[in-house]
Amino acid sequence: MFKVKTVTICIIMMMLLGISGCGKTADDFEVNQEGYDIYYIEKESYKLTKEKCVIEETDSNKLISKLIQAMMSPENEENASVINSRVKILDYSITENIIYLNFSSEYSSQNTIEELLCRASFVLTLTQIEGIDFIGVNVNGQPLLFKNNTVSLMKAGDFIDISGDSIIKNNSAEVTLYFANEAGDMLKGEKVSIEYNNNSTLEKSIVEALIAGPKEEGYYRTISEKVTVLDAFTRNGICYVYFDRTMRDNLFTVKNEVMIYSIVNSLSELTYISKVQIIIDGGGSKNINDTISIEEAFTRNLDLLEKAE
Repeated sequence: MFKVKTVTICIIMMMLLGISGCGKTADDFEVNQEGYDIYYIEKESYKLTKEKCVIEETDSNKLISKLIQAMMSPENEENASVINSRVKILDYSITENIIYLNFSSEYSSQNTIEELLCRASFVLTLTQIEGIDFIGVNVNGQPLLFKNNTVSLMKAGDFIDISGDSIIKNNSAEVTLYFANEAGDMLKGEKVSIEYNNNSTLEKSIVEALIAGPKEEGYYRTISEKVTVLDAFTRNGICYVYFDRTMRDNLFTVKNEVMIYSIVNSLSELTYISKVQIIIDGGGSKNINDTISIEEAFTRNLDLLEKAE
């Protein structure tokens, strides 16, 4: 049986109205008269449940604070908050259509199911706010890790099935990955099926597949297997790909342009991506191999595709 402790959470700084002031003003949207669905956990089960709550607040910062307060105190005695009493919310910030929540280090003490249910609850509750589409989670100011991978920004659709063991929604996609030809001076497309779930993004899974290398003969690596992609996501048509510092000196037996456009062309196969911005070492590196500038976003380059014989 899933046991949940009585919850008394300390929300630090949240009642200060000026915190992380990127939110909307009070005149930007009207009170939601139908109320918000506040997500909790059923004490006797492995699944989330919800209660309706009307909050007469139009300022986004105040609304977020009140929604989080409501998440801590269910009215139904059969429900409990999804966050245990050891975890604190240190602060939050709003950037365009994203809320970033910053939890204390105790957040990492939750077991896998507790953490997933907690995350799903915040995403499903807070993305009901007008203009908020994504939730990001940090722990002590650092991006949340799940199975040693950075958890990408999350949207409500990522948690369609929120019943415990099934909370991780598995997906698959048919994509074209661009690897090098034998000479390392042109690109060849290989169609593959990629598995991913809501703890990552399709974009990140595509780059990970490029790092893993081709499956068929006649195709060759473009990125060293020593490179790690930290995150990849798309905003306003631009895919942002974050690599660790090992990408900075990714010496390999292919032309630099082939390496770059292996990534760019593969991601640009997704119809919603028009440009790809590569970020290395948190933005500290401006070039790859001291030759190719990565300060500007790249667009698809079809001139590097090897023509079929």
